[in-house]
Amino acid sequence: MINYKLRSFLLLAATILGFGIARASIADETEAERYLFPAKDVDPAVLKSNDQVVVTQTAQDWSFTPAKGGSPSALLFFPGGGVEPVAYAPLARAIAADGWAVYVVKLPGKTTAAELHRQNAIALGKSVMSSKPEIKHWVVAGHSMGGSIAARFVHEEPSLFRGLILIGTTHPRDFDLSGFTGEVTKVYGTEDKVAQQAQSEANRRLLPARTTWVRVEGGNHAQFGSYGLQPGDGRATISREEQLKATCNAVVSSLRRASASRKP
Repeated sequence: MINYKLRSFLLLAATILGFGIARASIADETEAERYLFPAKDVDPAVLKSNDQVVVTQTAQDWSFTPAKGGSPSALLFFPGGGVEPVAYAPLARAIAADGWAVYVVKLPGKTTAAELHRQNAIALGKSVMSSKPEIKHWVVAGHSMGGSIAARFVHEEPSLFRGLILIGTTHPRDFDLSGFTGEVTKVYGTEDKVAQQAQSEANRRLLPARTTWVRVEGGNHAQFGSYGLQPGDGRATISREEQLKATCNAVVSSLRRASASRKP
């Protein structure tokens, strides 16, 4: 029979060994595996700089900036909950190719309680903004839960932004942004069953009356990013490329209006 001291030693050794294995497993985990919805079918070239767009990565964000010139206004973008930021690289790059810097915030792969997640995301967004002193004017955007974060950010700090772009989200739901004086655009897909149009319409009163609503005919929820299918979503009747183009056009138009506005 194993005596008590030996048994305790073996249990301790097993615990340490198990912890070591767990730590090794975490260390070996790839970036994509840390997310509930990893990026899918993103061309590696999208993440590489060329003579049009400069792509860089920090611990806080992926940045896509025009290689030459560009606007003094920029877009701060929050990914959907649990979606790998790289899933929005095709959209961000297309916007940057039109002359606008885009900073996709690196949110955690596994979301915590919704309110804590929003608070942490806003703090990270502020950090990204403060690290870009060359940017004179900001527009904030987000997809799905990222839209909720963007809306909350504007609600808490309206003076920081010239505009708000909400993509595939029913937010705002819990507070009133109808008095926000910046440019607001709401983009939705007709086949989006996660953030359904009827729910967005029910919250229309919480947005400024002049909000630009962009209907993407045939678009669903997941195709606003590049991460495959999402449970509960509708079936898109247009390609991801078509939905990307429509979304990019809506975002660029909103950025142009925000840039031309007189809001400080």
